[in-house]
This record gives sequence, structure tokens and C-alpha cells, in this order.
Amino acid sequence: WLEEMCAAVKRDGGFTNDADYFLSLTDRSREHVSRCMKKYIGMTVSEYINTLRLNYIANMLKDSNHSISEIIFESGFNNISWASELFKKKYDVTMGQYRKNVKKKT
Repeated sequence: WLEEMCAAVKRDGGFTNDADYFLSLTDRSREHVSRCMKKYIGMTVSEYINTLRLNYIANMLKDSNHSISEIIFESGFNNISWASELFKKKYDVTMGQYRKNVKKKT
């Protein structure tokens, strides 16, 4: 059930929603889902959703010319600063630098 739930969130763009949407995909309790996510995926529900959002942002920076703020909001983040901080932590560059670097390589 956990794999199916994670696949549904990826497939349906559910990562743009909050954790409540993620939890609505199963009849299990929030606590049970949280324990299983940590045990089998190695992340909390929020961390998993944010990882999917950051991957979406990275792909959009590479494949589109949309503005960075537009991409952030499309990904489901409501806070540009928070998204920027998480992106920098994951990719070790700002979103602008990432876009510049990947555009140079193509």
C-alpha cells in the first residue's frame, strides 16, 4: 500500500498538495503512515513531498523558461524562501545557478 500511495502521488502530481492529500490516499492513520514512511522510505511524509517538489523544480528549471517564482508555486511550495533554502541544501547551488549550469550543458 505504501508503494502504491507513493506512486500515486508521483503520477498524479499529488506532491503539489499538502501532507493531508497524501494521507487521504490511504485508510491508515497519520501515525501509521508516518512510521511506515520513516521505516521503509527513510523520510517523513513532508520530507518525501518536498523531495518530489524539489525534483520537479529542478526538471522545470532545466526544461522550461518559466520564472523561478512561477515554478516554485507550481511545485506546491507556498514560500519562496523556504523552497530556495531546501533547494540550495539539496543541490548546493541556488535555483538561478542551477538553471544557468544546466542550460550551459545542453
